[in-house]
Amino acid sequence: MSASSPKIEKFDALVIGGGAAGLYTALCLQQEYAHDPNYRIGLVTKDELKISATDWAQGGIAAVVDPSDRPGIICDFFNLELLNHDL
Repeated sequence: MSASSPKIEKFDALVIGGGAAGLYTALCLQQEYAHDPNYRIGLVTKDELKISATDWAQGGIAAVVDPSDRPGIICDFFNLELLNHDL
């Protein structure tokens, strides 16, 4: 290994993205595992932490708000299995 080789870090959880969702996820993980001082959370961003696409997001959040809406339609597009939970 040469002196210029990057240091290898190990994490219990790795969050990709430093926007609002990524930061919120990292904070939630920290709260969830606060009892474990050895639990390590890594946050990977493509640029400086203060630069993200969150400010430019215009799509909003997909949510079922009307009784006639089908919750599964949100996940159908991604071919994901939707777990049936009472919300």
